Amino acid sequence: MWFMLFGGGQGARIIFFVLFHWLSMYLHIFQKSLEEQNVQVLQTLRDLFKFSQSAVQIWDEHEDALAKLERSLVDKLDECRDAHNGENQVRPVCVFVLERQN
Repeated sequence: MWFMLFGGGQGARIIFFVLFHWLSMYLHIFQKSLEEQNVQVLQTLRDLFKFSQSAVQIWDEHEDALAKLERSLVDKLDECRDAHNGENQVRPVCVFVLERQN
């Protein structure tokens, strides 16, 4: 042991054991502090996960609603396009008929 460097006397041994005891207590306190911080971090992560899950659920609901609205608008657009295409096909016939009557 290192106290042998100082002659191995009783004083060196006492200092060694006092320092060893102090270091052991410090490490124990440090470990306890890390464990408490670990509990706090885990709780914070759980809270963050719950919050993000709520946000994800809201996002999914809005995304579904927008997809339904988009499908509805595309259907209406197709209906309008079909109606106008039908009108456009009828118009030349009417113009053609009017031209033949003159």
